[in-house]
Amino acid sequence: GILAKFTSNDVYEPFVQCTICQQILSCDVKNGTNSLTLHVQNCTKKINLPKSTMPIDCYTKKIAAASSDDKRTVNLACSKYCAFDMRSFNSVHGDGFKQICQVLIDIGYKYGLMKTIKPLTDILIPDRTNISRTIKQIANEYRLKMNEILRQELKQVKLIGISTDYWKSSYTGDNYLTINSHYRKDNNPVTYMLKNILFSGTKSGENTVRTIKII
Repeated sequence: GILAKFTSNDVYEPFVQCTICQQILSCDVKNGTNSLTLHVQNCTKKINLPKSTMPIDCYTKKIAAASSDDKRTVNLACSKYCAFDMRSFNSVHGDGFKQICQVLIDIGYKYGLMKTIKPLTDILIPDRTNISRTIKQIANEYRLKMNEILRQELKQVKLIGISTDYWKSSYTGDNYLTINSHYRKDNNPVTYMLKNILFSGTKSGENTVRTIKII
């Protein structure tokens, strides 16, 4: 039935109550319990919603999946990179390029968690002077590592070969000489580029041997 209560002004105010959620709803003589009927229908739908159990793998760490839109955006950016900077299509699969992208993703993820202002790309990308300086530092570190590797491995090598390769830069027209070392380790061929220098003399055998001895 319909319940009723008196307000502070001693006014008769009818009401109904939902037995599912215990919510009190107003009603009047004109509409009767229509409001309760609509409420019960919606309330019953909420109660009958299936409660899905989250699988255990949802609580384990997963690799984030990229949406189709994100993949198209990255594809467009990589295409512009290759076109604008005249890079090969395979350059975006290089380890160095992937490391740069991953660092930028990690930084973006960190700033996203902090809810701070997103840094611009121009702020993150280093200038050419810093890149040149860093490349020299990395080259020196790799030379030291290579010297140590060769010093240890050549102790167990009986034969070693030295090869040379002359080539010309298509941009500057300068001639270069590349010197490589070759040997076998565990029955597998090993090759290291020892030196790459600017070469201005004639490409004769005597000049090549003289240059190798100087190096």
